Amino acid sequence: MDELFSELLQITEDAAARREQLTDDDWKAFMRQRTDLMIRIRRLNAEQPEDPELRRAFKPIVDQLLVLDTLIVGQMNTIKEEASGHLRGIQDGRRQKQAYELEEIMEEGFFVDKRR
Repeated sequence: MDELFSELLQITEDAAARREQLTDDDWKAFMRQRTDLMIRIRRLNAEQPEDPELRRAFKPIVDQLLVLDTLIVGQMNTIKEEASGHLRGIQDGRRQKQAYELEEIMEEGFFVDKRR
C-alpha cells in the first residue's frame, strides 16, 4: 500500500504543480491514473483488518493529498468557467444569427404581401 500512496501523491503533486499548463488529455490521463490508484487502495484497505497504526502512518500523506486536491479542484473550476463562457458566447451567436435570419424572412414576406 505504501507504493500506491506514494504513486498517488507523486502524480497529484505533479498535476498540482503543472495545473495551469495541463491539456485536456493530460487531465484525462491524470484522472484515469488517480481513479485506478484509488480503487486499488480501497481494495487493499478492504482486505486488511482495521489497523489504527496503518491509518496514522498514512495520515500525513492523506493530508497532503487534500491540500493538493484543493488546488486541482480550483483549477478545474476555472477551466469549467472558461468553457461555460465560451459556450455562452456560441449560444449568443446562434441566437443572434437566428434572429437575423428570422428578420430577413419577415422582411421578404412583408415585401411579397405588399406587391399583391
